[in-house]
Amino acid sequence: MTICEIRGIGGKYNLFLPNDDEKIIVLNREIPVKYTILQEKYAVRTVFIGALISLSEKGAKLRSPHSLELLSNLKLKLLIEAEPSIE
Repeated sequence: MTICEIRGIGGKYNLFLPNDDEKIIVLNREIPVKYTILQEKYAVRTVFIGALISLSEKGAKLRSPHSLELLSNLKLKLLIEAEPSIE
């Protein structure tokens, strides 16, 4: 089986996808979250617990005992309290 990654088309179209050299930042502290899996536009009723362990502009890495399919759509609720502001 041959697998190829197609990133663009030349010739008269000359269209290419941008390189995705996204910088991922590993968090000093994990951010606890509750999440549900979205199926189409709807959230399933099961709520799972996990933690965000790294972030980027377009994504995040989640640690969870529940396995997920790659690129699953999730609805996240952060389980952190806001820090008091200093005025």
